[in-house]
Amino acid sequence: MQTPELLSDPVYHDEDAARSYLERTRWPEYVHCPLCGSLEKISQLGGESMGPGWWFCGSCKEKFTVRSARSWSARISRFISGCWPSA
Repeated sequence: MQTPELLSDPVYHDEDAARSYLERTRWPEYVHCPLCGSLEKISQLGGESMGPGWWFCGSCKEKFTVRSARSWSARISRFISGCWPSA
């Protein structure tokens, strides 16, 4: 999938279009949990209280979006690199 080149593309101006583009890019075939990696028991959450784009993993019982971190190791790496300046 190519990144839209024109700044007039709705991906750059519409939140739903941007979320949809990111979901298609990150999960081209199947939605998987970025926290535990499960492909099973994934369901899309709905309703006004959650808003669009929320998913639920039945394996780890966590909610996530396309913007969720890929794993705890990625979160920890970003935290550590932000705490200590590189030499």
